[in-house]
Amino acid sequence: MKTNVVENIRILMRRIFSLLILFCSMTFPSFAQNVRDTLLNDFEWDIYDMYYSEAFWKPETESQFRELVDFIDKVDTFFVVEAHTDIRGSEQYCLKLSNSGAYYFGWQIKKRLKDPDKVILTIGFGKGKPYIEHPQSEVEHALNRRWLVRFATEEEVRAHKKDKMLCQ
Repeated sequence: MKTNVVENIRILMRRIFSLLILFCSMTFPSFAQNVRDTLLNDFEWDIYDMYYSEAFWKPETESQFRELVDFIDKVDTFFVVEAHTDIRGSEQYCLKLSNSGAYYFGWQIKKRLKDPDKVILTIGFGKGKPYIEHPQSEVEHALNRRWLVRFATEEEVRAHKKDKMLCQ
């Protein structure tokens, strides 16, 4: 229970911060570029509640997802969708699941964007980057099953432009 409260507070703070940045960016255009440059490596939007054996989210995640799509619609940059699984299952299984999860999530975002040409890169990490290193409970395993959306780095943008392999 304590983990859920802490996680909900963390998510709420991230949303408030994102909205504050968005407001400042729209009000002060010169501020927007400085904020983007500063936060490029720090911005992350986590979405949990990925089903264990499927690359789909639970219905209660839909409102979080709509909020994320609204944010992506308002920011002019490339985004990366990362998908992560828990540590159960083989490396191959988890990697395949996370790749399909990242693709599915990115596709769902693109379907709902006002600009369908916006680039969403997708990467599956399998169980390679757990949120909790040694989970002991089902709640801890569930926290490792997540999508993470972040700004794309310049290197990822260059790779996309070079071979288009990462693009949705």
